[in-house]
Amino acid sequence: MWARMKHFFTLCIIPALLSGCATFVDMNYRSTTSPDYAVYTTSRVFVRPDSGANGHNSSYYLKHVVQALRTRGLKNAQKIQSSIYKDSRDFQLRYSLATDTSYYEYQSADYGVVGDGTYSGSCSSFDGFTNCSASENQTVGITGYSTRGGSNTIYRMDFSLGSYDEGMGAFYEVMEGSIYSDDTSCSEKGMYRLLIEEFGKRVSFTEPRQYDISVKIPSEQTCDY
Repeated sequence: MWARMKHFFTLCIIPALLSGCATFVDMNYRSTTSPDYAVYTTSRVFVRPDSGANGHNSSYYLKHVVQALRTRGLKNAQKIQSSIYKDSRDFQLRYSLATDTSYYEYQSADYGVVGDGTYSGSCSSFDGFTNCSASENQTVGITGYSTRGGSNTIYRMDFSLGSYDEGMGAFYEVMEGSIYSDDTSCSEKGMYRLLIEEFGKRVSFTEPRQYDISVKIPSEQTCDY
């Protein structure tokens, strides 16, 4: 215990006197892909937010997803438009951003002063009579149980890549994945921005990938957009 406290003081408390503590946000990334196609830096990748329950929320971050892909090297990543002619060299990336919150309850012990099952006594004499008394000794123990609750929140970005089939006139899925975090160090907007940034850094269209990620946010920056 003391060794861990010394480690914390070394990494955080002492530097905090100079510049403050950095925040670390943990994430998980995974994706699967098909080997039967290739995405090149010159490929057109049309980006489209999912139209599900969180469609409006996902649409807000469209420009950030496009920029993340361009930063990755896909210079022709762009917002999808129905008027643009598409061929078998084109791809479509669909994504969604969502916050899932689950609630739980549990029984927790309540503590207070209780008898410990042992007794202490004393006696006194007066006019030839002796009076004795005894009382139970007290200690701290469980006095009952209460129902308490809590919640778990997961921020996630799900995505899939489709290759265009000219015969079908539609995209068919060739890759899918997700990046998510249950860290609550940042605001919801801040978490979505971080998820998108890490998606752009980690996504691979050539091989399956899985990462445990720890993102460092320097003390002079903020993730509460």
